Amino acid sequence: MHDKDKEQFADQDTLTIEPLGSDMKFRGNYSMFTGSDGNLYGRLDLDRYMIQFESERFMTFEISSEETQGLKIPVSSVMEKEFYTIPVDYMTTGGNATEDEAGFNKEVYGEGGKASIEFVTPEIYSSTDEYYYVEKSDDGLLKSGDYLVKPDSNERFQVGPTAKLTGAYNINKGYAVFKQVKELANSGEYYIVEKGTKYGLSVYDHIVLDARIGWPDRISVMIFPKYRDKEGVSHMVQEQLEEVRQNIRNACERSGRKVEDVTLIAVSKTKPVPMLQEAYDAGARDFGENKVQEILEKEPQLPSDIRWHMIGHLQKNKVRQVIDKAVLIHSVDTVGLAEQIEKEAVKRDLDVSILLEVNVAGEESKFGFAPEEVEEAAREIAKYPHVHIQGLMTIAPFVENSEENRGVFKKLYELYVDMKRKNIDNVTMNVLSMGMTGDYQTAIEEGATMVRVGTGIFGTRAKIGEK
Repeated sequence: MHDKDKEQFADQDTLTIEPLGSDMKFRGNYSMFTGSDGNLYGRLDLDRYMIQFESERFMTFEISSEETQGLKIPVSSVMEKEFYTIPVDYMTTGGNATEDEAGFNKEVYGEGGKASIEFVTPEIYSSTDEYYYVEKSDDGLLKSGDYLVKPDSNERFQVGPTAKLTGAYNINKGYAVFKQVKELANSGEYYIVEKGTKYGLSVYDHIVLDARIGWPDRISVMIFPKYRDKEGVSHMVQEQLEEVRQNIRNACERSGRKVEDVTLIAVSKTKPVPMLQEAYDAGARDFGENKVQEILEKEPQLPSDIRWHMIGHLQKNKVRQVIDKAVLIHSVDTVGLAEQIEKEAVKRDLDVSILLEVNVAGEESKFGFAPEEVEEAAREIAKYPHVHIQGLMTIAPFVENSEENRGVFKKLYELYVDMKRKNIDNVTMNVLSMGMTGDYQTAIEEGATMVRVGTGIFGTRAKIGEK
């Protein structure tokens, strides 16, 4: 046995093995000893079903621990890749993003060398208590030598330091995306890796089978087998969805509200269609996407009674593609955007429901009307007969403690009530969209009628080995 084997199995007195080419599993008593040659050996005592192997001089098998649950992927699919490391205190939020789309304030220079700040959202591939790992490339949003500015500070950080991550290439969307993997067990041919982690792989993902093969010259694809519990059942999305629903029921009970007054929107951005189908099968009907293209790709592949919500920043040139797909556009942040929606709606004789996005916290990196601008904007947009304001939406700051956002939610609720009292024609004010994975329970307690939850449904908080 190698040192790694010794460390892996040191605390175990039983092991389960699966002979290759057989569907059977055997459990036996396990111990280690040092042979006369000075090498370390493992001993496994099996007293059942061994008669069928009596003619075999050797048995080839995989060792599995019932406490190790995760995804089984080939060793050949795993590789190392280098990333920039950015200190975590340079992270901020901006735009119409979920908590997974925070970014950085990059220093840019215009004509005459005048400096300004540009909010950029590079893909985050992993994080620690100290650093975020972002893509290292010549044409990426961040390049070596760029300066980042710390939020609410004049401190600057120069992009340059790097570190490596171990991972595999996910190809759900037809192009390769690196995903970090964390090894739990290794049989020599396969790894068992954590599933459903924020930056990692999930059940149903497709990966490059051989990481040494370049993309897109040649590619081999495999579908993850589910690594199931002892009963052979794996329903990650269903379980997470039910957990969120229970949290909603609890929040409603605490605040004296009816659970039917709160709509849960499953934020499915970047998630593969089978995961959405699992959520649908578990009763989800409202799905939220940040990008128009994802709605266009997923909508034809899923049941027709799904209600699609456009929750991300909407560019004017994308309006015509989405107004007949989304039941509600949450992110109208300018009168000009509403005007463009009206123009496209007139062409197709459509009525379009929208929410006005409000930048309650006054974050420079966020889109949205300032609270004091909402009434004037609502009165102007209400003149468009095909555009119907249904309520308000906000994206609260990214915080560790949801209580820090209670004041934000309370302020938007007060504005929502005030706008409702004004009885503006063509302004209904019956929807208050606020709260995401980290703070939706607090948002419900403060009056949210819609919450947008992504990671809480399509990720997992269950620890490996939990039964």
